Formats: sequence, C-alpha cells, structure tokens
Amino acid sequence: QHGGSFATGVGSIYLLSSSPTILNNIITLGNCWGIEANSSAPLIQGNEISATQDPHGQCSFGGGAAIIIWGNFYVSSGTNSGAPAIIDGNQIENNVESGLEDAGGNGGAGIAVWGGSPIIMHNVIRDNASPGGSGGAINLQSGQGVVVVQNLIYRNSAGCGGGAIADQTSRDPRTGISSLIANNTFVDNVNLAQLSGYSECAFIA
Repeated sequence: QHGGSFATGVGSIYLLSSSPTILNNIITLGNCWGIEANSSAPLIQGNEISATQDPHGQCSFGGGAAIIIWGNFYVSSGTNSGAPAIIDGNQIENNVESGLEDAGGNGGAGIAVWGGSPIIMHNVIRDNASPGGSGGAINLQSGQGVVVVQNLIYRNSAGCGGGAIADQTSRDPRTGISSLIANNTFVDNVNLAQLSGYSECAFIA
C-alpha cells in the first residue's frame, strides 16, 4: 500500500529497461501509478491493482493509472520494435486518473499506453474513472501495433471521449495496423464528453 512518490513522480513498482515477471500481487492505494514500465517488457499477470491516485496532478501524464507503459524493452517511446509488455489476467479497478497534468493526453485510469506495442488480454477492468481525460479503462495515447483482446471492461467513465477505450496509436509499418481491439466485452462504460465539452474530444476514436 501507498507505494510510489508524488515528490519524484514514480510508481509503486518502477521498471526501467527490464523484463521481470510481476505475478499475483495486490497493489493498492499507490501514488502516481501502480506499475510504471519505462522501456521495459514485463509480464504483468494475475495482479489486483486498485485505488491508484494522483489527486493534485503531481505526477506526469496519466497520473493515477493502475499501469502506464512508456515503450518496449530497450526502445524509445513511440516505436514498435523490441519486446513488448504483456498485461494478462489482472483485476484493475477503482483507479482515478486526475487529468490535471497537461492540456492533452490525459486518461487511461486502468491502463495508459504512451509508447510501444503492449499486449493487453484476459483482464477485468472495471470502475475506473478519467474525469479529465480520455479512455476511462484504457488510453492508447501513443504506440504502434497495440493488442487489446478478450478483456471484460465495464462501468468505466471518461470526461473526454471513450468511456472504455480511447485510441490514438500510429500505424505499424510492418503490419499496417495501429491497434487490434477484438473479442472484448464492454458493459456500462460512460462517455461524459457531452457534459464536459473538452476540445480534445474530437481527436478520440
């Protein structure tokens, strides 16, 4: 509990150029991010990640997300080469992304992707909120060839488009695909853009 630091802007579990297995942990009430993977290729599996927080916008982009991905292993953010993160079979709930860090790019209280090509599968992502951003459950802000398959995504909300998922990824030149979103179940996710009127909502798919 209470891992991570507002002062230094790092998550409860911070990865840099590494490829660990993070298995069957309970990560709750973290500051900034539950798991922060920077140019890394972790296997994140079977964890419960909840109540991550950034109430005053002291972190960085996506502050308050349960998991944030900043690129593949040994690769700069935004590229699709190298080994990707695998996020498989986790329960991700009740995280709140503050939306206070920047005028654009906020969101993804469950999972925020800012580079690379992570594989997101078999997760339960529920009751997360991005009141000042896009993608209540998942925000694919950057990256190429991201895979989101066979997840249960419900009761998430966003203030700027994509109650469940917002996608702004780039086309992978090797496959021609920016992202693959397939065989997921979406239930009762709420887009509050009509109420909030954020200008960046027009850019959210």
